[in-house]
Amino acid sequence: MSMMNPLALKQVTARETLLKDVAKEPALFAHDTVVSVAIQTQGNLAKLKYPAREILPMSLNTLKAHANDWQLQGWQELDELRLHAFEKVISTRAADNSPKPGTKADLEQRVDNLTKERDDALEDLALLTAAYHRTMQNARSYAKGSKRPDLIQRCADDEVELRAMTAILHTRLGGKR
Repeated sequence: MSMMNPLALKQVTARETLLKDVAKEPALFAHDTVVSVAIQTQGNLAKLKYPAREILPMSLNTLKAHANDWQLQGWQELDELRLHAFEKVISTRAADNSPKPGTKADLEQRVDNLTKERDDALEDLALLTAAYHRTMQNARSYAKGSKRPDLIQRCADDEVELRAMTAILHTRLGGKR
């Protein structure tokens, strides 16, 4: 890490504190248009001017550079905080506008939420499955590259067993492998 300018550190940490506060108590910020706009995009977070917290605007590249000087995963961490705060504010606003429990609108919203959760889980599962199959291909390639018959056979046996274990899942999800 390079030597960081104390004023730049103050700007990064002030944004970090704000984002943590928003995530912790989103109801306090859900209708604060300055904060709501700032957490929508990386650029807006950089351009944020919030005198109450002594936050001054800067370019996105400058914010990224200072954040990376601040911590090893600086910018990535700060952006993850921004996204988390944004999700919290959005869900708080949605809860404010949610229909009465037990009504048709409430049930429709719950179905929509569950459908989105299921779709997100299936998307995650698809990514995980692709990574899993890539790993099996790499293992097979490494075993063949070793030119050791015992290792090649062991890898083939393990692959057969692993494919059998995951075949039920693919069948249930309509997968074709």
